[in-house]
Amino acid sequence: MRRYLILGIVSVALLTASSYLGARAGYDAGRLDSMYRAPGEGAADLAGTLQLLRSGNVSDAETLMEARLDNEFVERWLYDRQSNRVLSFLRPPENEALVKLIGSAAQYRASHPCVPASPRVGAIVGEVVAKYEPHAVKPRMSPN
Repeated sequence: MRRYLILGIVSVALLTASSYLGARAGYDAGRLDSMYRAPGEGAADLAGTLQLLRSGNVSDAETLMEARLDNEFVERWLYDRQSNRVLSFLRPPENEALVKLIGSAAQYRASHPCVPASPRVGAIVGEVVAKYEPHAVKPRMSPN
Protein backbone atom coordinates (compact mmCIF):
# COMPACT_ATOMS: atom_id res chain seq x y z
CA MET A 1 0.00 0.00 0.00
CA ARG A 2 2.80 2.37 0.92
CA ARG A 3 4.48 1.60 -2.40
CA TYR A 4 1.37 2.68 -4.35
CA LEU A 5 1.11 5.87 -2.32
CA ILE A 6 4.73 6.81 -3.12
CA LEU A 7 4.21 5.90 -6.78
CA GLY A 8 1.08 8.08 -6.88
CA ILE A 9 2.83 11.07 -5.29
CA VAL A 10 5.78 10.77 -7.68
CA SER A 11 3.41 10.49 -10.66
CA VAL A 12 1.48 13.59 -9.61
CA ALA A 13 4.74 15.51 -9.08
CA LEU A 14 6.04 14.52 -12.53
CA LEU A 15 2.73 15.37 -14.17
CA THR A 16 2.67 18.76 -12.44
CA ALA A 17 6.26 19.52 -13.44
CA SER A 18 5.74 18.51 -17.07
CA SER A 19 2.48 20.53 -17.25
CA TYR A 20 4.25 23.57 -15.87
CA LEU A 21 7.17 23.24 -18.30
CA GLY A 22 4.81 22.74 -21.25
CA ALA A 23 2.68 25.72 -20.31
CA ARG A 24 5.77 27.84 -19.76
CA ALA A 25 7.21 26.91 -23.16
CA GLY A 26 3.88 27.70 -24.84
CA TYR A 27 3.64 31.02 -23.06
CA ASP A 28 7.18 31.98 -24.04
CA ALA A 29 6.63 30.99 -27.67
CA GLY A 30 3.40 33.02 -27.78
CA ARG A 31 5.00 36.03 -26.13
CA LEU A 32 7.92 35.98 -28.52
CA ASP A 33 5.63 35.61 -31.52
CA SER A 34 3.90 38.85 -30.57
CA MET A 35 7.12 40.66 -31.58
CA TYR A 36 7.15 42.41 -28.18
CA ARG A 37 4.43 44.79 -29.33
CA ALA A 38 1.09 45.56 -27.80
CA PRO A 39 -1.85 45.54 -30.23
CA GLY A 40 -2.48 49.00 -31.60
CA GLU A 41 0.94 50.35 -30.69
CA GLY A 42 1.67 51.26 -34.30
CA ALA A 43 -1.46 53.42 -34.51
CA ALA A 44 0.24 56.31 -32.71
CA ASP A 45 3.19 56.17 -35.11
CA LEU A 46 0.91 56.16 -38.12
CA ALA A 47 -1.21 59.02 -36.78
CA GLY A 48 1.87 61.12 -36.08
CA THR A 49 3.27 60.46 -39.53
CA LEU A 50 -0.07 61.32 -41.16
CA GLN A 51 -0.21 64.58 -39.21
CA LEU A 52 3.26 65.49 -40.45
CA LEU A 53 2.26 64.69 -44.03
CA ARG A 54 -0.97 66.70 -43.83
CA SER A 55 0.91 69.69 -42.42
CA GLY A 56 3.33 69.52 -45.38
CA ASN A 57 6.30 68.32 -43.36
CA VAL A 58 7.20 65.52 -45.78
CA SER A 59 10.86 65.33 -44.82
CA ASP A 60 10.16 64.59 -41.13
CA ALA A 61 7.42 62.13 -42.07
CA GLU A 62 9.84 60.31 -44.36
CA THR A 63 12.46 60.19 -41.60
CA LEU A 64 9.93 58.69 -39.19
CA MET A 65 8.82 56.09 -41.72
CA GLU A 66 12.41 55.10 -42.53
CA ALA A 67 13.17 54.72 -38.83
CA ARG A 68 10.02 52.66 -38.35
CA LEU A 69 11.04 50.37 -41.23
CA ASP A 70 14.45 49.82 -39.66
CA ASN A 71 12.71 49.11 -36.35
CA GLU A 72 10.59 46.44 -38.06
CA PHE A 73 13.75 44.85 -39.44
CA VAL A 74 15.32 44.82 -35.96
CA GLU A 75 12.19 43.16 -34.54
CA ARG A 76 12.32 40.55 -37.30
CA TRP A 77 15.99 39.93 -36.54
CA LEU A 78 15.07 39.34 -32.88
CA TYR A 79 12.25 37.01 -33.91
CA ASP A 80 14.55 35.03 -36.18
CA ARG A 81 17.12 34.68 -33.41
CA GLN A 82 14.43 33.43 -31.01
CA SER A 83 13.33 30.91 -33.63
CA ASN A 84 16.62 29.06 -33.24
CA ARG A 85 15.86 28.03 -29.67
CA VAL A 86 15.42 24.45 -28.62
CA LEU A 87 11.67 24.90 -28.18
CA SER A 88 11.13 26.40 -31.64
CA PHE A 89 9.29 23.23 -32.64
CA LEU A 90 6.31 24.72 -30.79
CA ARG A 91 6.14 27.55 -33.30
CA PRO A 92 3.93 27.07 -36.36
CA PRO A 93 5.63 26.98 -39.77
CA GLU A 94 6.52 30.33 -41.31
CA ASN A 95 3.81 31.94 -43.42
CA GLU A 96 5.13 32.08 -47.00
CA ALA A 97 3.18 35.25 -47.79
CA LEU A 98 4.71 37.01 -44.79
CA VAL A 99 8.22 36.05 -45.94
CA LYS A 100 7.45 37.55 -49.36
CA LEU A 101 6.16 40.76 -47.76
CA ILE A 102 9.28 41.06 -45.64
CA GLY A 103 11.25 40.39 -48.82
CA SER A 104 9.52 43.29 -50.55
CA ALA A 105 10.36 45.60 -47.64
CA ALA A 106 13.96 44.33 -47.75
CA GLN A 107 14.06 45.02 -51.48
CA TYR A 108 12.92 48.59 -50.79
CA ARG A 109 15.60 49.07 -48.13
CA ALA A 110 18.28 47.68 -50.46
CA SER A 111 17.20 50.17 -53.16
CA HIS A 112 16.79 53.08 -50.73
CA PRO A 113 19.35 52.82 -47.94
CA CYS A 114 19.25 55.35 -45.12
CA VAL A 115 21.56 56.33 -42.29
CA PRO A 116 20.90 53.90 -39.42
CA ALA A 117 20.42 54.97 -35.81
CA SER A 118 23.70 53.24 -34.92
CA PRO A 119 26.28 51.00 -36.58
CA ARG A 120 24.75 48.00 -34.77
CA VAL A 121 21.29 48.79 -36.16
CA GLY A 122 22.83 49.15 -39.61
CA ALA A 123 24.45 45.72 -39.32
CA ILE A 124 21.21 44.11 -38.13
CA VAL A 125 19.18 45.74 -40.91
CA GLY A 126 21.77 44.61 -43.45
CA GLU A 127 21.55 41.04 -42.17
CA VAL A 128 17.76 40.97 -42.45
CA VAL A 129 17.81 42.57 -45.89
CA ALA A 130 20.34 40.02 -47.13
CA LYS A 131 18.24 37.16 -45.76
CA TYR A 132 14.82 38.25 -47.04
CA GLU A 133 15.45 40.27 -50.21
CA PRO A 134 15.72 37.11 -52.37
CA HIS A 135 12.16 36.23 -51.28
CA ALA A 136 10.63 39.47 -52.59
CA VAL A 137 7.84 39.09 -55.10
CA LYS A 138 9.24 39.72 -58.54
CA PRO A 139 7.26 42.21 -60.64
CA ARG A 140 5.37 40.67 -63.52
CA MET A 141 6.26 41.76 -66.99
CA SER A 142 3.32 43.16 -68.89
CA PRO A 143 2.75 41.45 -72.23
CA ASN A 144 3.18 43.94 -75.07
